Amino acid sequence: MKRLLCILSVLLLAFTTPVFAEEENLEATVDVLAEEAGDAEKTEWDLEASLGAFYTSGNSDTAGINFLFAAQRETEDTIATAIATYLYSEDDGTRSANEAILMLRHDWKFGDDDWYAYTGVTLERDEFENLDLRAQFYAGVGTWLEKTETRTIKVETAPAPTYIDYWYWNRPEDEWVLEWLFSLWSD
Repeated sequence: MKRLLCILSVLLLAFTTPVFAEEENLEATVDVLAEEAGDAEKTEWDLEASLGAFYTSGNSDTAGINFLFAAQRETEDTIATAIATYLYSEDDGTRSANEAILMLRHDWKFGDDDWYAYTGVTLERDEFENLDLRAQFYAGVGTWLEKTETRTIKVETAPAPTYIDYWYWNRPEDEWVLEWLFSLWSD
């Protein structure tokens, strides 16, 4: 039940942009949606996918695979992002990594200002950290320190209530913790 709640929360939290319209404002709402649809060609999704595999032999045999899928759509007012990753590896026939991460995020720009608000969720399952599920929900603010064609530097902060469901027996079955995120991004 808790997993279902987390998954439903993710879907509601990450990619819903509410449109509220009363009957008398319905025509104006339809006009706004039509205008946004007309801009769809200008704001297509940027997609990236990669699949990797590795194998080494010698003193030990190591093999693995990894996968990444990323999608981002930027409009004049918002940025929507989805990233999924998976890593699996074995050392001498023994599993050494088995991790999956899904991140969904939505940013709202404050006009021409360098500030923005964002909300999102990150889901993680990692066998070797004994995580059956780690669901982190966050909403915060950020600012671009530098934004040019060749480089972006931004800083963000947000409270992040986190649900953790462990696999191992000597921990509580699950728990909620409050974490605080502080991020410095550069590319």
